[in-house]
Amino acid sequence: MNGLPKCRKTGRRGLARVGATGTTKPVPPPKIRITKVLVDRGVLANFRRRAILRAKLNPPQEYIEAPLGKIASDGKTGEAVETGTALIQVIHPVEHTADASTCYYASEELDSVLDDAGELGLDFLGTIHTHVGVRRACVHLSTTDRNSAVEDSESISAVLFVKRTRGHIRTELSIEVPVAPIEIRITN
Repeated sequence: MNGLPKCRKTGRRGLARVGATGTTKPVPPPKIRITKVLVDRGVLANFRRRAILRAKLNPPQEYIEAPLGKIASDGKTGEAVETGTALIQVIHPVEHTADASTCYYASEELDSVLDDAGELGLDFLGTIHTHVGVRRACVHLSTTDRNSAVEDSESISAVLFVKRTRGHIRTELSIEVPVAPIEIRITN
């Protein structure tokens, strides 16, 4: 895409974020333990349609966007939902480049998403990206995906697995709350 700095690949699967001088990190909504995610069927269908178009390219490409919404805390979302429910109201495009196994985006692209979220009165919840049906692709976050999500303070991180089987395109969605791996030490 125009204006993106040269990116580096961070791993076989995952998100490659390019640092930019003077940019701010995404500011997450207040940390409330997320126990449920609600997303409108139409919002998800629109993202799925855009993602499948990228997966149909030759060669296929991964695709990334950013869910925006609210996390219910003591009824402050205006919705009748329980505390800890993430309400995805918009899935916002993120300018990026991609190949079959990695999405590349610049840090300032998330700044742009934050600005748009603020104008809509919503919070940046995290990212949703695809894994396309190539070798070793699956519906779960890779270690690189999880580390990137923790570094970017994402409240949720999602993968839409897109696979072609016998001429049909099938998708499967996984949404996770990214956590940093815990250190394990075995002592005497």
